[in-house]
Amino acid sequence: QEEMVARQEEMRRKTAEHEANLRTKTELAKAKAEADGRIRQERENHDLILDKLRQEAAERRDTVLKGIQDAGKMIGEGLQTYLDDTTKLRNTALTVTGIAVGIYTARTSIGIAGRFVEARLGKPSLVRETSRFTVSQLVRE
Repeated sequence: QEEMVARQEEMRRKTAEHEANLRTKTELAKAKAEADGRIRQERENHDLILDKLRQEAAERRDTVLKGIQDAGKMIGEGLQTYLDDTTKLRNTALTVTGIAVGIYTARTSIGIAGRFVEARLGKPSLVRETSRFTVSQLVRE
């Protein structure tokens, strides 16, 4: 009877080992099948992703080119309108001329004023006193 129990125990152990091996093999096969499926799906999606990226790049490029063309057209039309309007051209020319004359006049005036101040302050005090003109001296002359 002990032999029979030992034999049954041995058979149970072998059956449990066999079931564990089968479970392990099944899990490995399942994991491998899932991995192969994911890899195949990624390969198929890779082409789709590349096509999508190419389309997006083409759309972006077209949008940028269209924006550049529109900007060029607007600048060209604005410049053409400006050049066709003679009053605007005349006013611009007069304004630029006025600014140039103003700058030149200011520069020259500052130079003259500087030389005048330098001449008055650069003399020694004795020379200033003897060179001073009074109102009475101007009337006598």
